[in-house]
Formats: sequence, C-alpha cells, structure tokens
Amino acid sequence: MRTIRRSSSLMDRLPDPVREFLSRRASEILGLSLLALMAGVALSLATWSVDDPSLNNATSGAVRNWLGRPGAMIADLFMQLIGLGVIALLFPPVIWSLRLVRFHLFDRGALKLGLWVVGIAATAAVGSALPATPRWPLPTGMGGVIGDGLLFGTRNLAGIAGNALGGLVGFLYAGIAILAVTAAAGFGFVSDEDPIADADDADESWSESEDRRDDEPGISVILVGWLAHGAMALRGMILRRLPQPPAAAAQTGG
Repeated sequence: MRTIRRSSSLMDRLPDPVREFLSRRASEILGLSLLALMAGVALSLATWSVDDPSLNNATSGAVRNWLGRPGAMIADLFMQLIGLGVIALLFPPVIWSLRLVRFHLFDRGALKLGLWVVGIAATAAVGSALPATPRWPLPTGMGGVIGDGLLFGTRNLAGIAGNALGGLVGFLYAGIAILAVTAAAGFGFVSDEDPIADADDADESWSESEDRRDDEPGISVILVGWLAHGAMALRGMILRRLPQPPAAAAQTGG
C-alpha cells in the first residue's frame, strides 16, 4: 500500500509538461500496438485456408497461413463465427489506433466498444443474407454461426421465414451495420472535437475540425462504399483461395 501511494505521489510531483509528454507517448505506443495487431489479424484472414490445421480441423499438412499455425487458428475461428463480419471487426480499431497516434484520444470508450460489437454482429448477419457460392467451404452461411443465428432467428420471430419479405431482414441488418460501425469508428458524434496536436497550430486545427464536421455526410457515404468494397474484396480473395467444386473443376479441365 505504501508503494502505491509513493508512486502516485511521485507522478503528482512531475511537472505538467512531463506528465503530458508521457501521456502522449503512451497513447502513441498503444495506438501503434493496436494497429500492428489489426494488421496481423488482417493478414491471417487474407491468407486463411480451410485446409489449414485449426480447432475444427486436425491435420498434419503444411500450413498455408502466413502467420503460421496461430494465424490459421485465429482466422478459422473468426470465419467460423462471423464470416464476412471480419470487415466490421477490423475497421473501427484501425480508426481508433490512428486517433490515438494522431490526437492521443479515445473518448466514449464504452459506447464505441458496444457499437463495435453490434456492428460486427449485424455485418455477420448481412453476410449470411448473401447467397453462398458453391466454393464456400463452411456449413454455415457467409456470416458464420453468429450471422446465421441472427438472420434466421429474426426471420422466425417476425414470422416471415421462407417468404420473399425475408430479404428485408438483410437490408435491416445492413442499415444497423452501417450506423453501428461508423459510430463505433467515431463518425457522427457532433459534439466530438479533435484535440489540438500543437498549440502553435491552434487556429489551423480548429478550422480543419470545422471543415471535417461540415463534411460528415460525405465521410459517411465514403465509409459505406469502403465497407461494401472491402466485403466484396475479402469475399473474392477468400473464394480465390478455396478449392473449386468437382463439377467446376471438370468443366475447366475440359
């Protein structure tokens, strides 16, 4: 107990510029660490192969994942659970890491984390609403176990399972995913003001903050396009790495 009090008193005795310097460096280190973690997860997902050893596939074959066996297991777990929901898994933390490095800020942490989880689940449901291609190797839809559970559970609760109106549930989850993911990334909070990185550039930073606020609708549209493009790119990348079905392979060979 004495050690804790002594450490606290020593921090209190530090000059304000020193404490601010240490706080900024800690935020930058945290942001860079988070960015590196997300890059590793993205690399493991981009090189995911259903034939790699995982918790559901005990095999002694060569590991194709660029991050080795750990990367193969992590990628397979995410694909089994949320499928294309990995787009929402990656995007907000990347924005958080950049804000930590640039602005040393992570405000409304609990709210953003909650919206992040909602966005991941909703994006997974959207993935399950998409028609699975013959090359999709998993028994679940393209939104994984969580996406299938949300999609079909909602359809059953609404009493529209098997009807043409069932597709509206996918659009509903698409709207939830867009709102939740963009809000989790920090866009749309009107009261948010990015902190000034340098006191000498106060006027310039304030002007840029006002410009960003005026451009928020454009940013949202860009994010929607980014999410759609990212989902299609990841889907194509994964499908290119999957083995072709026998019928397609025979047709290609003939």
